[in-house]
Amino acid sequence: MQSTIVIDENGDLWPPGAPRLREVLMCPDPDFDVVTYAVRNLGFVLLRRQGRMVRAEMRPALVKPATLIGLYYMLVDLRPQQILLSRMMAEGASHELFDDLSEFAATVERDIDDEGMQRHRPPFTSSVRSLELLGRSRYARFAPLVDLWRDARGVLPPDLVSRLVAMGLHSRATLVRNPGGTGRLVYEYVGSGYTFIGKGCLPLLLVGRDIEMLPDSDYARAAARGYYECLREQQPRLETISAVMKRPDGQSVWSYFDRLLLPWRTDLGVGNVLGLAEVRRRAPAA
Repeated sequence: MQSTIVIDENGDLWPPGAPRLREVLMCPDPDFDVVTYAVRNLGFVLLRRQGRMVRAEMRPALVKPATLIGLYYMLVDLRPQQILLSRMMAEGASHELFDDLSEFAATVERDIDDEGMQRHRPPFTSSVRSLELLGRSRYARFAPLVDLWRDARGVLPPDLVSRLVAMGLHSRATLVRNPGGTGRLVYEYVGSGYTFIGKGCLPLLLVGRDIEMLPDSDYARAAARGYYECLREQQPRLETISAVMKRPDGQSVWSYFDRLLLPWRTDLGVGNVLGLAEVRRRAPAA
């Protein structure tokens, strides 16, 4: 790939100085910055490779799905270590840096105004990531829990919550238990950092209730699937999740987060699953 590429509304690639691009856009004036115009007004994407970083300049609200697909293909081929998103707006530019393509994609897609994309955007998506990725700095907060699980050979420590507090991980942790002879999972512990489920004592009131019994039942059912899979497989599970959650006050919030699930068992063989979430992106949702 050249160091700079323009991606048009059809997902086609152009060198910035291509005479044919000026013809297509009917801008024959050689002094007119046709690329900047196309990015700001037509939804084109300007992709610049800068070492192991790639900079994507765009006006997300105008970008079409075909353009986005072309961009994803280029990023998959380039495999950059980091992606710099430059939002080129009338009021100026803003910038965000990503070290994960799926996080970049989830963030950009939330900004796109295309009706077709909005209509088909699922409220909850989850992808399982390789456990080999746990060595990345992105998952550094998960490392102490994984070490604890391995050292204990999956046997639930009686003081697990106290250990979570000592590690500073308790606020975004959830522990659920599988009552013997049932297919249920019930809350044993819910951290206070899950603000989307409500303020005050609601996390405490969830203890002893089924995992699906959150204020947003649709989100709860979708989010619970990973816990059931972890319990069934008895293996750590690393996920990235994009989800829209309805809060008790009626507002909807979009979150993109990583989630680590660890299966535990008591001395009596009772199954438990510990979940730890690390939020990467959050914004109001329509």
